[in-house]
Amino acid sequence: MPGFFSKERSLQRKHRKWGKKLHNIYAQTQDRQYAAHQLASLGTDEAVGLLLGRFEKRLLNHTQDTEEKQLVHDLLVNLGSAAVDPTIAHLKGPALNVNWPLRVLSNFLSRDRIAEILSELLEEMDTEYTRNPEKKHELVLTAAEYQNERLGRALLPMLDDASEEIRFLAVDAILKAQYPFAMEPIMQRLAGEEESIRIRMHILEQIVQTDWTVKGYRPSIEENLPEGYAITRTGTIRRRG
Repeated sequence: MPGFFSKERSLQRKHRKWGKKLHNIYAQTQDRQYAAHQLASLGTDEAVGLLLGRFEKRLLNHTQDTEEKQLVHDLLVNLGSAAVDPTIAHLKGPALNVNWPLRVLSNFLSRDRIAEILSELLEEMDTEYTRNPEKKHELVLTAAEYQNERLGRALLPMLDDASEEIRFLAVDAILKAQYPFAMEPIMQRLAGEEESIRIRMHILEQIVQTDWTVKGYRPSIEENLPEGYAITRTGTIRRRG
């Protein structure tokens, strides 16, 4: 047993040593890269978590930062399926930057499974004001790359987010996928004067390419319809001329 505890303590020391060096943005590039390789060679869940933590750090040198994150990505992918569960746990936990971890997962999981993970993460988000909306921003932005019913429904509350940028991205993701169940909430946004002109114009620009109708909202939408647009007899919106 003493040998076991000794090995455990040694492993913990290595985690602390290499994790601290990897996350030190003032260290030499070569030192951070060496630390990343050392953590990958350990291959433990904790080591994977420390590697994932590098995605949360930013160097002033953007090019160098991207190169180092690409290295960490490649090391995680090389670990194989052992990296999957810790990466999902990281996304559901402290991660603010979700793009790099999702890139890692895309090497192992189907698009449907990743869409499910995005849905789970969005379902945990609220729509209140936050000083750091980075995670929510990246999740909603990434959601536009997928078409999945649960994901579409997880996007609906984002239409009422305190951030106009989040609402804009949610509208964009929903209209790209053309989720049928989202037609009424989108029409409500278009009909209501409380929404920003930027978002209402974006809805118009996208909706003319669909067969969605304004049923139930025609009078209020028609009253505020900008010049150059018209509502057809069937209730779809089209550009004039």
